[in-house]
Amino acid sequence: MDASALRRRIALSAGLAGAGVIAWRAGEAASGAGPLAFLVSGIGMGVFIVGAILLAGAILQGRASKALDVMTEPASRAVTLRALYGAIGAVLVAGGLSVLGSTTGVLPPAPFDLLLAIGTGAFLFVLAHGQSGLARG
Repeated sequence: MDASALRRRIALSAGLAGAGVIAWRAGEAASGAGPLAFLVSGIGMGVFIVGAILLAGAILQGRASKALDVMTEPASRAVTLRALYGAIGAVLVAGGLSVLGSTTGVLPPAPFDLLLAIGTGAFLFVLAHGQSGLARG
């Protein structure tokens, strides 16, 4: 398998895991909303687990076949750093909006696990976008 195909698999699995973790934690945060919240939470957790397993498998396959090493290749390392910066920015913005909304009385404070899910999802989405961009060339 060539590096471009591996990058596409990494992008797809990271996107799946990102959507799954956000749905999972949002369903947990809205658990008082009834059975639909538990359904969203369960499906999100399943999608996250499948996406994380596929992501780990694609990264390990790339390292084993020596076609793509996302840890040592400079372009992949830059994508991972951008994804980390995006996650930190997403957590800061979401946390700031949560604090602003709760102090003004407009919004209830967001649970801490939901803020972490937003950061994790942002990391995985930016990682997916960057890897797909590298796959296109």
